Amino acid sequence: MIYRSTIARQPDQFRHTLEVVGSQLRDFDLVPFEKGTVVVTGIGASYEAAGVVAGELQRRGRRANTWRAVDLMEPGDPGDAIIVFSVGGRSIEPIAALTVHSRLPSLAITNEGNDPLSRAASAALRFESGPDSLPSSTGYTGSLLAGGLLIDALCGEDSFNWNDIPLIASEVLEASAKKMARIGEMFHDQRAIDCVGAISALGTAGEACLLIREAARVP
Repeated sequence: MIYRSTIARQPDQFRHTLEVVGSQLRDFDLVPFEKGTVVVTGIGASYEAAGVVAGELQRRGRRANTWRAVDLMEPGDPGDAIIVFSVGGRSIEPIAALTVHSRLPSLAITNEGNDPLSRAASAALRFESGPDSLPSSTGYTGSLLAGGLLIDALCGEDSFNWNDIPLIASEVLEASAKKMARIGEMFHDQRAIDCVGAISALGTAGEACLLIREAARVP
């Protein structure tokens, strides 16, 4: 898939993901994830999505933290439940982490659902973001949308209306397109770029860094 084309189809993709995830959550057993400390994990772009979700859970009063999946591959006591993000659901480290911590309730959030990670977890959600590009675009934002809907289900609905997301995405894409030429000039000769954020925005900053490295090929 071409990166720009996957970026452009996100508004339509969000409409589909809202329906798919919302339908699953209506019959989902949330009890194992409602108390205690939640560990949120993944690798690559999925780890950055995990950072956004953990930060939002903290903002909503839940004990939550982000672990790198490789750090969960050894036995220990990281928390009371594990939420794992993986677009393809085939990454070795998250699967190994769930295997090592099989006593804990675990939730795999993946694109298609029929994957090794979903089978290794005690519960699974799929968000059906469609084919993705490299670097990740719809996989990352699909993970965030699924995570946001899950947080509302766990913590009670916030004031935000998720049905507005497709329109907001369209407006952001239109507005940002007008700024790209100027930003391209500003960044053309830069040798280093820092991305900064806190709480939920830390994951956004991390994903921005990842995109700069993978898409723009800037170390």
